[in-house]
Amino acid sequence: MKQKTANFLLRKVPLALILFSLLLICGCGGGSSGTGGLKHEGILLSLTGEPISGALVSIAESGDSAYTDNDGFYSFESNAHGDTLTYLFDTPSSSYSSTVTNIQPTTSRIIADFQIDEDSSDIRQTRIEEDDDNDDNNNEDKNNSDDEKIDENESEDESSDDHLEDRNETEDDENDGVNEDENKINEQETDKISDDKQEQELEDAHEEDKNEDEREDKLTDEDR
Repeated sequence: MKQKTANFLLRKVPLALILFSLLLICGCGGGSSGTGGLKHEGILLSLTGEPISGALVSIAESGDSAYTDNDGFYSFESNAHGDTLTYLFDTPSSSYSSTVTNIQPTTSRIIADFQIDEDSSDIRQTRIEEDDDNDDNNNEDKNNSDDEKIDENESEDESSDDHLEDRNETEDDENDGVNEDENKINEQETDKISDDKQEQELEDAHEEDKNEDEREDKLTDEDR
């Protein structure tokens, strides 16, 4: 009897450990995720806008899945590819499915929000957005190109400023030269006027002396 009991326990204990391990995996893992690089994320809400937590969201074509958190948010990666993917939703009350179409081959992420009407067992797509690898690359290239243009414009502005500064300095030098020339001309004109004035004064003095001599000669002649 004791031998049978021991054999029974040996058979049951590994099975119990396996079941316990599976429960830990399901409780902590939050679903399964592929490694194909196509990311799925979104929010699952009720018709009244309340988040639905603890729902299993999966892709039918690959089986990759994740559970929604307290905010109804889910996120996982899938190795399923194609222009059409089917989303499966297992909630505590019911199961739903919704198909997303026209998926581009270059899509790297799908943002898909859904609303569930538990009364009519209907599910609605409220937002479907795709992120494109090419768009990211193009945006990065565009940003790099814009940065290069900004750098070029800044260089051109700096060059223009330097050229304008040099031009202003040249104009200032030219203006200083013109002013110096004008000052010299004014000084020369002033000196000439001064010389002319002195010459005129000498001529006037000479003329006055001459007139004085003539008057004296006239008086002498009259005395005779």
